[in-house]
Amino acid sequence: MKMHEKYLKVLKTFDDFVTLKEWAIKFDETYPTDSKDEYDVKIRKIEKNISSLLSNGKWSGMLLIDKNIKPQKMKFVTKENNAENINKNQYLVKSTKNVKSINFKFLMEGIKHLLEDEFINRDKYSHFENNVDFVGYKEYIAFEMAIRNKNVIDISKKLDYIDKIIDKYQNLDSFRDWLRGIEHWEYKFEGDPPELTVDLDKKKGYIFIAELPITKFKQEIDFILNIEKPTKVEDIVPLKIIADYLQNKLVRDYCIYKDGYYFYKDDKYFDPNEIIDLDSIFKHDFNTYNLDNKLKSAINILTNRKAENMKQTADMFFMYDYYNSKKEANDMTFYSQDIKFALTKYHGIDIITSQKRFSYDYCLKYEKELDNQQASFYTVEKTITDKIKIMEKFIDQELYKYILFY
Repeated sequence: MKMHEKYLKVLKTFDDFVTLKEWAIKFDETYPTDSKDEYDVKIRKIEKNISSLLSNGKWSGMLLIDKNIKPQKMKFVTKENNAENINKNQYLVKSTKNVKSINFKFLMEGIKHLLEDEFINRDKYSHFENNVDFVGYKEYIAFEMAIRNKNVIDISKKLDYIDKIIDKYQNLDSFRDWLRGIEHWEYKFEGDPPELTVDLDKKKGYIFIAELPITKFKQEIDFILNIEKPTKVEDIVPLKIIADYLQNKLVRDYCIYKDGYYFYKDDKYFDPNEIIDLDSIFKHDFNTYNLDNKLKSAINILTNRKAENMKQTADMFFMYDYYNSKKEANDMTFYSQDIKFALTKYHGIDIITSQKRFSYDYCLKYEKELDNQQASFYTVEKTITDKIKIMEKFIDQELYKYILFY
């Protein structure tokens, strides 16, 4: 018996809907192996294998999915629960992998299934398309990528926590801009900057705290400020040292300010060129470094403000964010198919016989008239997965820095 047949055989043993994890656990019990992996790792591998088969359409038309349960639950289609008896909360799994042309009715049904998913709204990304007059567009794109980097997210959460502490104690508000590095000490207060008077060993201790995981970081910060109400500057100097270290790390390692490249303060802004090492390798000719043609082409699209390019840029951010939301929810089974339907809804539906593209609203209005037409998706899963991989390289490997110097 082939592996995919074993998976399906196990699913058939369930009477009700089950999650992917429940399916994987039952499979492990039914077909135990001598794997040396830890139990959780072994189950995740089985889940991944099943998910891959689902997304590749191995059991197309054979499974029911309950769309109102997260994570999604599924069951094998029998004579008793066949497609004719599916209720409004369920749908029959039909793979559209690599399918470009499809029956209009099925395409519309697929789009409607996505409407209740808050993460699948392509409309939310229109701000990438509406910056024709925005100064520093490439810096804006690079910044949007940088803030999706997991290390940048970690640093930003820590700086946000320091902001919350300032909000908590009203008497600290006058020190806010000093703590955030926007205002120099001597512009508003007397004497030497207090952070310079702290001895080296104490500074090392505060920097050690800055590098801790976020949960432990918050605990240590709360411990440092374990006083009823900070009243003296000395009480918050540790915060200043930690905040400076984190903000300098953003500048040094990730080439960004926390709040953007153009941070307005008293009619002035910080120029991104001021924070980036002039000898940086990213300022040299691309051909000198191992940047492949796909990435060079992507940079051209991301930085060129032609209307079509800006739409593609918005699409790429949407794809990446939706992919990560599904990954975080451990619900990867149909993510590329979901994206495919969502982009088709946003960009419009091609009716092949008419050789025209119509908006989703138009198709909804004339749904009965178009019922038997053949329609086209806006894109296919292969293109979607390729673009997500490109975004991962720009974000995770910090290649967005190339965009800054393009």
